[in-house]
Amino acid sequence: MDRVIPPESRRDERSSSNEKEKKEKMAIKTVGVIRMGTLGTQIAIQAAYHSYRVRGYGQDLHIFQKTVQSTKDMMKLLGAHPTMGADEWEEEAAKVELADDLAEAVKDGDFIIEALSSS
Repeated sequence: MDRVIPPESRRDERSSSNEKEKKEKMAIKTVGVIRMGTLGTQIAIQAAYHSYRVRGYGQDLHIFQKTVQSTKDMMKLLGAHPTMGADEWEEEAAKVELADDLAEAVKDGDFIIEALSSS
């Protein structure tokens, strides 16, 4: 005997399938971080640590390297590291792709963050 599915149930099945498809399409894979100062650097490294591809932009990309090193030094000095150790910090920083062109940094970004201090 064939099972008859009421029209309401068929609609629920379709909407459930569509929602799943939308979530898969909207999955964040690449994060763009604009401004790679203290805040932007930390956001970028945390995103890399959580397996996102990260592209960063800043007017002076040397600040990124300085922030990476000073934060690593502080972690070693204090013996504190909330989410990762100092060596991991440096490994994750190496995964961040830096760009000196804003358009290049946000190209193909699924989620863009502008990291500004509020001072």
